[in-house]
Amino acid sequence: MQLRHKAQPETNADEDPQPSRPRAWHRGAFDFGLPGKLLLLTLLFVMLAEVLIFVPSIASFRINWLQDRLTAARIAAFAAEAAEGGRVPERLRAELTATAQVSAIAIKSQNIRRLILPADRPIAVDASFDLMPMEDESSWELLTKRFGQIRDALYVFIAPEGRMIRAYGVPPTASATPAAVEVILQEDALRQSMLRQALNILILSIIISLIAAALVYLTLIRVLVRPMTRLAANMVHFGENPEDPERRITPSGRTDEIGVAEHELASMQEQLRQALQQKNRLAELGLAVSKINHDMRNMLASAQMMSDRLGSIEEPTVQRFAPKLIASLDRAINFCNDTLRFGR
Repeated sequence: MQLRHKAQPETNADEDPQPSRPRAWHRGAFDFGLPGKLLLLTLLFVMLAEVLIFVPSIASFRINWLQDRLTAARIAAFAAEAAEGGRVPERLRAELTATAQVSAIAIKSQNIRRLILPADRPIAVDASFDLMPMEDESSWELLTKRFGQIRDALYVFIAPEGRMIRAYGVPPTASATPAAVEVILQEDALRQSMLRQALNILILSIIISLIAAALVYLTLIRVLVRPMTRLAANMVHFGENPEDPERRITPSGRTDEIGVAEHELASMQEQLRQALQQKNRLAELGLAVSKINHDMRNMLASAQMMSDRLGSIEEPTVQRFAPKLIASLDRAINFCNDTLRFGR
């Protein structure tokens, strides 16, 4: 009887290939990290809020400046009306118009318009602005008027030099029977005042933006960014050697979402570490079983060769037990082969 089973080459069925190392946490040349991005976004949003505040504030400054000119013009008109014979001397007219920063003044009362201080030369008016309060204004009309004032205020910065404008309205300090005041003035003085106001608002906005951005930045750094950076750094550190128990994150004890994330991360790291340890133990056990099966199969093959020799003996007792011995050895060798195949 010939040997029916040949020894297979020894293989390690449970041995895994070399695991790939986690990629390092690299930062691009223009990547400022989470703190830098947070600082830039905070400054951007605060400056955007300051711009939204600047536009209506500069429009209100323009309206107030024009209303101040109407008030000064009304006072100058009172002084001119008090002159003897109603005739205003040229010197007095120049002083009154210079004080009010206007070129001409007219008063409209009871639908009668009177030119109190005329201009010393013909003037071509480039634009007119109505500062009269509107009665029973709807919300839409107020909104439209406000946007118109913002548009007019922004146009002052780009308007050509020497532009002459006409403004008319009731001064804020008018009496119970107010009279409308109409003035003609050069817009250059208004532009200079608005530029100074814009510069003051810009400086104040920068100071407020820096203070607000610093407070928001420091708060978010302490509350959010540092815990998130700690979580990210721990993930990278743990990924380099997951089986090291010292690399597991230690929860900070916070009760918010960051604390929950730390607790869950620590739990997952511990479960992964235990799973890797169990995997290593199973791999070592599989290697040991594979070697035992290999050695046992070799021994069984030797025993099978001896049983084949026994089968050739004519003694009746040997002839009766030899087939059973050979069948048992065949089953044992098949079991070893099946175990090796399952391991592979």
